Amino acid sequence: MISEPPRRERLGAWLLLLGTTVAGIGLVWDIQWHSDVGPDTFFTLPHLVMYLGTAISGTTSLAVVLLTTRAADRASAITVLRVFRAPLPFLLSGTAAAVGLLYGLADLWWHTVYGFDVTPTSPPHVAMSLMSLFDTVGVTLAFIMMRRSASGRFGLAAAVAASTASLVFLAYSTPPLPGVHSVVLAITAVAVLLIAATAGALRSPKAVAMIAATYVAVQVLLWFFPMPATKLYAESLGLGLRDYVTGVPVMPITFPMAMPLAALILAAGIHFAVRRNWSPKASVLALGAVAGTLVALGYFAVPVFEPEPLTLVAGPVVGALAAWIGWQLGSLGRAATQEGHHV
Repeated sequence: MISEPPRRERLGAWLLLLGTTVAGIGLVWDIQWHSDVGPDTFFTLPHLVMYLGTAISGTTSLAVVLLTTRAADRASAITVLRVFRAPLPFLLSGTAAAVGLLYGLADLWWHTVYGFDVTPTSPPHVAMSLMSLFDTVGVTLAFIMMRRSASGRFGLAAAVAASTASLVFLAYSTPPLPGVHSVVLAITAVAVLLIAATAGALRSPKAVAMIAATYVAVQVLLWFFPMPATKLYAESLGLGLRDYVTGVPVMPITFPMAMPLAALILAAGIHFAVRRNWSPKASVLALGAVAGTLVALGYFAVPVFEPEPLTLVAGPVVGALAAWIGWQLGSLGRAATQEGHHV
């Protein structure tokens, strides 16, 4: 059995989701700004919105840790520095936020010395992406602890969708591989892993299918927000758009378009496996292969990256491996949050 987490952790989970969402919006807007306008500083508004999201997550995590340290029901938390008691999700997200904000000093230095920051592999961007990975683990664990409630299951699906932007940005840094498009395969792995982790944690086909709806909602927001926001902000600063602006959202078009379909495929496959008394754990490899094929195929339907035919051959393998790892990670999160063991 799993016990309902204290109210401070339930509220904290939603605030972590808010921070992740705000950071994702800032990231997408910042990349659009680089593409359509160009010059920026550390204090350009899209850049500050990213750090605002990180600050929301960090402040929330600190508040939950302090409240847990003071509370009587703190036995299941982790002792930090022999003084503080921290629930694991907020320890992860809080540490990620703290390191990310401290690394903001290096980001400020980078902008001061080199001007604007245009490559995903610059040190500030790599650090930001890695901290986003830890934040994703934290916010998803926070909602896994709430999986008994419908709101907790919805929150997990929303967290998966909101985390996609930062994880896709991290995938941009994937080194090239001969014969395949490594970035497409990395994004495929991210998409399938997130869906399978949700399945492993919740064991609910309906909750997995919910990812399709939350992902579409997030995609619509990120698709239609950055271009008009960039134009309005540029005009407020007396800046114009570049001549070759395409009118296409630069980052959202690289998101895995087939991710909603992949989520529905995994949800339907798990439902069918349960009805047939098949082990979902055994079925997830085949389902992951199908999902990986769909996600990789989406990049041929919308060729934002240069197509590499062997990518379609590697897609099922990457999808199957990502699904198996995701299921194991979700199961681990499920076990870690059982009554008497949740942290």
